[in-house]
Amino acid sequence: MAAALISFNFFLFVFIRDRNYLFYVLAQTSIAWWVGTSPFGSGIAYELFWPGSPLFDQLALALSSAATTYFA
Repeated sequence: MAAALISFNFFLFVFIRDRNYLFYVLAQTSIAWWVGTSPFGSGIAYELFWPGSPLFDQLALALSSAATTYFA
């Protein structure tokens, strides 16, 4: 559902050229990334991408939190 909302708003940005839609796409993407990497959400990115790397777990959570704070 998040991917559908992200792609819908991205296509609105492409056709209308309103920067607010781009910021909304970036905010939605960063929130979905945060939920995927956080231990509070599903945390499925850690299990699927690099399950043996604790550095990925820490770095992905820190970067996704920063992106979510900036864009949202």
